[in-house]
Amino acid sequence: MNYYLPTTMKLLESYRLMEKQSYQGENIQHSRQKIEEVLDTMIHAMEGQQDKLFTYDVLDVESDITVLETLMAADGLSEKGALPRQM
Repeated sequence: MNYYLPTTMKLLESYRLMEKQSYQGENIQHSRQKIEEVLDTMIHAMEGQQDKLFTYDVLDVESDITVLETLMAADGLSEKGALPRQM
């Protein structure tokens, strides 16, 4: 993030300045298009990174749920382990 965030901010500032120009020549249009493309790539990469960060949290949650369900079933507190009703 020490490189990606400052560089992304620099690109956004450049884009903002280019967008303000009254004349949108070929160089400005090309640069803005390239910035838009790299920002799309950056968004996709950051979403993937965020998903990776939660991998271990998801495993912990799933493990906790499995243990909880097993204990509840063993104690007859869930449908899986519920005792038959007496009439």
